[in-house]
Amino acid sequence: MLSSAPTRSRLAIAAALLTALVLGTACSEGGGDGDGSGGAMATLQDALAAHADGELGRAEELYRDTLEEDPDNKFAHYNLGAIAQSRGDLEEAAASYDEA
Repeated sequence: MLSSAPTRSRLAIAAALLTALVLGTACSEGGGDGDGSGGAMATLQDALAAHADGELGRAEELYRDTLEEDPDNKFAHYNLGAIAQSRGDLEEAAASYDEA
């Protein structure tokens, strides 16, 4: 059985890489464009930071907040899938990955 420390390390690395991807995407697309997505981006960044810190409950809450502001946010959907998968909820994980 795997210990939680390596799992947390992998989650932190994945979240950090995704943060770089999200920030790069936001910069290349000009960030918020007046449609309210700027708030969703800030919430997503907070979620990614919580995820990287291993605060999965807080991260999940923030990813859901992101989706309230931006229902098609693929990063929030994907990371909700990763969190669901980490707790063994494969049905929810698959649904979130499909949304992503």
